[in-house]
Amino acid sequence: MRIAIAALLMMGSLMGSELPRKMGEFGFELPNGRQALLSQYKGKAILLSFFSTTCPHCQTASKFIEKLSKEYGPQGFQAIGVCFDPMAKMLVPEFISKQGLTYPVGSATNDQVLAYVQHPNGVIPYVPMFVFIDKQGIIRAQFQSGINDEFFKNQDVNMRAEVEKLLKGNSGAKPGPAKSTAVKAKPSVTATKR
Repeated sequence: MRIAIAALLMMGSLMGSELPRKMGEFGFELPNGRQALLSQYKGKAILLSFFSTTCPHCQTASKFIEKLSKEYGPQGFQAIGVCFDPMAKMLVPEFISKQGLTYPVGSATNDQVLAYVQHPNGVIPYVPMFVFIDKQGIIRAQFQSGINDEFFKNQDVNMRAEVEKLLKGNSGAKPGPAKSTAVKAKPSVTATKR
């Protein structure tokens, strides 16, 4: 009985990202060396995707997100990609080129990303991760492979549905405060799961 309760509590903590919540500031480095800030896209419906440059699922997702970007961009949609594997800064230009991406894609540290998505310390993060932010700067939905597997079973349809909800302006519940991106522990492994 105790083991079952402990397992349920652990699963709850894995899914413990507070939603909805105000988007905090998030900075990432573009391939040209410039710093981009998430706040510069406020006022748009944002899909913030976190990838590993070597993950086949991330590569596939990034190509679909490119389609969404072209389709919904004129309606106020903004796709952003951030790679955070150990060699991301060096590998992002090739990732962009191979996937044919035109939306902003950059790199950030593992600690920055995990803090932003409120990932529990000591638990290996799986990629890709998607954060859906409305035009008012509120994180309305967040999905991670290995935690939200139902979302990933029909990923393309589900991503499209989330983007359309953001564009329609569905308000939903009131958001909690933005969280700091300071990280105490330093998990350094990123994994893919399918």
